[in-house]
Order: sequence, then structure tokens, then C-alpha cells
Amino acid sequence: MTPQPFERLPTESAQAFEAFALYRDAGVSRSTRAVARQCGKCASLIQRWSRRHRWQQRIQAFEEHLAVITRQAEERKLASMAGRWAERVEESRQKDYEVAQALRTRAMEYLAKPPEKSPSCADLARMAEIASKLERLALGLPTESQALSGPDGQPLQVGGASILIYIPENGRDAKQ
Repeated sequence: MTPQPFERLPTESAQAFEAFALYRDAGVSRSTRAVARQCGKCASLIQRWSRRHRWQQRIQAFEEHLAVITRQAEERKLASMAGRWAERVEESRQKDYEVAQALRTRAMEYLAKPPEKSPSCADLARMAEIASKLERLALGLPTESQALSGPDGQPLQVGGASILIYIPENGRDAKQ
């Protein structure tokens, strides 16, 4: 495997690499003078090592490497979170589906009983409506639709093409 530019170079002494590592790890406040003080070396030697061993280019490569690692870690974290949320959504859909089936079963049981022992027709209709809506939600199907039309009920004209959109009444728009 090819060594990374920010690792020790074959032509770099252990002392020169140690100085580079101090420079690299100093972050945005890095300077060759500070490295010279830390190493107990003269500033001109540190500057010569910096030029000879391309410290600026190696720092850029190191920072790009860190950015890639950080992005990959963030992507893994987001993928993991998305997976957990997808599982939660699926569990919720399954529960909604089971509730819808139970409501449908209960409504059918009530329909089989004598009228005096059953809920009102309105209550049964509401149970069936809720069961159907829950089931459609659980299956990822639409629960409502709407229609728009142009003047006199004609299809809308968009760029010369006719578009017909159907929106059934939902009872909320009824005038009192």
C-alpha cells in the first residue's frame, strides 16, 4: 500500500518527521517558529525541512484525508439513523394495518348481530371508514384525492396540454 503524503517520507529523518507531526497536529495556529521552539531547533532548519519535505502540500493532503474520513463517518451515522427510522415506520405501518383489520373484523361481527345489539349504522360506517383509511395508510396508498378544473368544469390547460386532476369531496368543503 502506498504511504499517505502526511506519513513519514522515505527521505525524511525521524527528527524531521517528528517536527512535521508537531506542525501537522498544531491545527490552524501552526507555524514553523513554534515547531522550532518545541523541538529545540533553529527556525532556519525547520523552514528548510518544511520546504524540502513539502509540508504545506502534505498538510493539505492531511486535511483532505480528515475531511473524507469525517464525511464517511457522518454518512454511516446518517445511514444508520435512516435505517432505524425506516424500521420504526414499518413497525408503525404494521400496527396500523393490524388495527385496521381488527376494526374491519369488529364491524363485520356487529353486522352479523341483531340490530338492537349493534352500534348504529353511522357508527359502523365510521368504523369501516377508519379501518379503510388506516389500511391504506399502512399500505402506503393515498387516502384522499382532489380534482381541479378550469372554467365551466373543463380540464386545466397547461402549455397547450389538457390536465385533468380528480379530487373527491371530503366533506370538509361543504357549505353550512
